[in-house]
Amino acid sequence: FLSERDPAQLLHYGDEVQVTPLNSCCLIVVAYDSGDVYAQHCAGSDLSNLNNLFFRSDALEAIMVSGPESEYQVNQAHQFQLHPRIRSAVLHYYAYNWENYPMPVVKVESTGKLTLESEEFYHLVCY
Repeated sequence: FLSERDPAQLLHYGDEVQVTPLNSCCLIVVAYDSGDVYAQHCAGSDLSNLNNLFFRSDALEAIMVSGPESEYQVNQAHQFQLHPRIRSAVLHYYAYNWENYPMPVVKVESTGKLTLESEEFYHLVCY
């Protein structure tokens, strides 16, 4: 389990990262070409709170999970994806459906791919 007070956490294949239900915060998980995967619960969805580990040029894939979609959250996703050191990564931004507030769980598959469990409680935000 990650709280917004925890530093970035290194994950391994088969690991799952969970956070308490999100309001304005988001969970960000990034997989790298080197096989490293890091996760952080980003307080207030402020990217300045993210560890520099998240901004590496060898990023392949990122998942961002937030509370209900808002203009602020969409802007954060844009800023994250357009960061000069990570812009080649594929970012999947999921927001909670308003009625459902499950605990987000992201799993690192044996292939290194990231998957969001209980995806039916979220919608993929297109921007």
